Amino acid sequence: MSTKDKTNRMSCISRMLIVFLIVAISSIVPQSASAKPNSEIQLNPGDLIENSRLGRSIAIEGNLVVVGAPEASDEEAFGAGAAYVFKRHGNAYVLEAKLVAPDPTLGSEFGRVVAVEGNTIVVGARFATSGDVERAGSAYMFRNIGGSWVFDQKLTASNASPEDNFGRAVALHGDLLVVTARKEEVLEENEGTAYVFRRTGASWTEEAKLTASDGTIGARFGQSVAIMGNNLIAVGARDADSPKAKACGAVYIFQRIANEWVETAKLTASDGAKGDQFAFNLATHGNVIVVGSRRSDPQGLKDAGGCLHI
Repeated sequence: MSTKDKTNRMSCISRMLIVFLIVAISSIVPQSASAKPNSEIQLNPGDLIENSRLGRSIAIEGNLVVVGAPEASDEEAFGAGAAYVFKRHGNAYVLEAKLVAPDPTLGSEFGRVVAVEGNTIVVGARFATSGDVERAGSAYMFRNIGGSWVFDQKLTASNASPEDNFGRAVALHGDLLVVTARKEEVLEENEGTAYVFRRTGASWTEEAKLTASDGTIGARFGQSVAIMGNNLIAVGARDADSPKAKACGAVYIFQRIANEWVETAKLTASDGAKGDQFAFNLATHGNVIVVGSRRSDPQGLKDAGGCLHI
């Protein structure tokens, strides 16, 4: 296919996507300018302090909303962080629980990331103490028992070191959990890793440790993570190298084959440039991945950012 044909084909596809978006949006946007917008509900736990950072992370499933406040106050450690669980009752959301670490420490950032599925909530604290290693990071598991959210288990890296950022990103799906440590040293400083945990019975145990096959210094593999079904994991490395440029970012795909997690693909932006931070965040649905590139320069607009649908 000639370059001109390819251009025309892409233009046609773009027009089709635009039409689809217009149709989809027109079906949900009120047709009358006088129509009232949907109700706005503010989630306020009532015990916030200055700089709590409520909303730094959010997760929703069914009638539950979990909101992280990584610098909220705790009775034992001021500013240690918290996560608030709200449950929908009719047209209102009622505070159901305030989750805190059983071993709170100042600056641990408990609540920096949260995830919820069914009766399980995971809260990341990237600067929590791991064993006797300070500021290595941890992930805390909570379970709903008899209508109450209770602490269940604290997960840590098998190779914890200070500033690893274990708990910087988490993904939860059924009995599968991934917790990243984007600054853990593998062969290079700040190269990054991702730990896979599996729930067997009532306990979570480490199943695998994922690393990039071409890891580089400062790649921050584990900046973002998502689980696709039961056998695919996507891990973002915001400063990984690509064929287009150094330190522009990439997404690594791992597949579970014969009980082993194997890297099967590396996704990069076709127009990637150094510092774009492609894969700063990502989301998946079915076999679709959407990747954020928060510092890309579309149309020459510095750090305007972009998003790629794969």
